Amino acid sequence: MLTPLVIAVIRRGKLPLLPYLIALATSANIGSVATLVGNPQNMIIGHFSHIPFSQFSQALAPAAIIGLAINFIILRLGFREILRTAMIEREPHVIPALDRNLFAIVCIVFALIFGCFVAGLNLAWTALAGAALVMVLARRDTHDVLKLVDWHLLVFFAALFVVVDGLRDTGLPDAIYLRLQLVFGSHASTQAWNLAWFSATLQLLSDAEERVVR
Repeated sequence: MLTPLVIAVIRRGKLPLLPYLIALATSANIGSVATLVGNPQNMIIGHFSHIPFSQFSQALAPAAIIGLAINFIILRLGFREILRTAMIEREPHVIPALDRNLFAIVCIVFALIFGCFVAGLNLAWTALAGAALVMVLARRDTHDVLKLVDWHLLVFFAALFVVVDGLRDTGLPDAIYLRLQLVFGSHASTQAWNLAWFSATLQLLSDAEERVVR
């Protein structure tokens, strides 16, 4: 959602795109862990586990904050040469007028949605109700709004969850877990740490393989 805005600001200031876009992508991924609506996986967790919105954020917001701090340090060091030489060059441009009424409606509805999340209402229906309320109060042509929805991405995620659920029904994930349970340990804490380094190792090997292919 913020990518077009970030690109527009960076281009107007004649700054390098790469550091800021990578920062946006990585921060969005890391920060999404903090809430039940941060990413599709968290939505599924919230739907099936019925964990309260506030309880989930209370447990994982600290992890997200620490992750964002580490991400900032890594990006700052990795792009230190580019950022050191970067200079903002302001160019005159036409600033579009702010639609104050629409801005107020969006802010109020957003606050209501967040309040409903904290109150424990259904996440999906709350989000849909908020979107419908904004379209009704804004009195905009819904056809123009719906054209902006990334339907390809929604179909991709829907199909992905269908495939994952189909794989789960085969029993293969449970069979793999039973075979690997002794390898990762018998206690939940031990399994968590071993799974973390195992996943990190696989990710590093995957990245290395991708570089070789390129």
